[in-house]
Amino acid sequence: EAAVVTRHAGLVFGCDYCRDEQNRWFGHVTQVASSEDRGTILLECPRCGALYENTAGGDDQTRRLTVEEAAEIFPDRRSG
Repeated sequence: EAAVVTRHAGLVFGCDYCRDEQNRWFGHVTQVASSEDRGTILLECPRCGALYENTAGGDDQTRRLTVEEAAEIFPDRRSG
């Protein structure tokens, strides 16, 4: 079994699929919104539904959001 690749030791991910950086970096999780003001995108895991705010470019910074936090930061979010 391949090791899950992540540099976010303190972040609690929803599942192994969204924990894997390769899935987040290469479009295997769904981008559902963006914030030009913050320079971030909102990602949603297709397997567990977990939401993450991630930097749109440059140094990768990811944090998990609740549904309420996502709605506040990304008011134009498309919901699945």
